[in-house]
Amino acid sequence: MPTLIVELKLAYLLVVQLMNLRLRFQDNSFKLLKNNMKNTIIMIAFVLGTSIASMAQSKKLAELKVKTSAVCEMCEAKIERDMSFEKGVKSADLDLETKIVTVKYDPKKTNEAAVRTAITMVGYDADDLMADAKAYEKLPGCCKKDVKPHHDMKH
Repeated sequence: MPTLIVELKLAYLLVVQLMNLRLRFQDNSFKLLKNNMKNTIIMIAFVLGTSIASMAQSKKLAELKVKTSAVCEMCEAKIERDMSFEKGVKSADLDLETKIVTVKYDPKKTNEAAVRTAITMVGYDADDLMADAKAYEKLPGCCKKDVKPHHDMKH
């Protein structure tokens, strides 16, 4: 939304510029004025068009809920941080009580299978997919599946 405000201010400044040009060249050069008006109107249309397109694009996120094998706040931090680097993933939020991570992603850039695979590559199970063995071995001892769930990050 802040970019829309900036773009509207830019459009306003362009209109003010158009008015100044109109006054300045009113007597001397109608042709110059006409060309500047066209350019300004085209610029305003472009600015408004791109802002509307970006707003429409931001609303088309998909949401996926995935059951994980996370057991502590370190797991939560790792999953949320690592998923933020995945292509197309906009956010990841893990609920430790349910062990479900809610991932919001752009379906034009990734898909459900890729999101689940990315979670396994972090070292955690993702629904019926098992964690990648190498990634799982790199997890701290407190994040292993056989550890009782706990809620402290001081390990």
